Amino acid sequence: MRNTQHAIREMAIPLNPYVAGNPVGDSPAFVGRADVLREVLRILRRPQDNAIVLYGQRRIGKTSILQHLAAQLPGEGPYRPFTLTCRTRLIGP
Repeated sequence: MRNTQHAIREMAIPLNPYVAGNPVGDSPAFVGRADVLREVLRILRRPQDNAIVLYGQRRIGKTSILQHLAAQLPGEGPYRPFTLTCRTRLIGP
C-alpha cells in the first residue's frame, strides 16, 4: 500500500496547454497545431487546391488557427486568410 501511495504522488500530471477563453492566435499560447498548419500549407501550395474551409465544433481553436495563419502566411506566399462567421441564434419558443 505504501509503495502505491508513493507512486501516485510521484506521477506527474501533464499540464493542458490549451486555454478556454479568447482566441490565442499568434501568441506564445498558440501551441500544438503543427499538424494542422503543415496540412494547410501543403494544400495552399497546390494550385488546383488552394482554398481551404476550416470548420468544426465550437471552442476547438478554429479562430486561433486562423489568427495564426493570418500572421504567418504573408511570409509563405500571396495568401489572404479571412473569417466568415455563420453563427446564428435560434429565436423561438
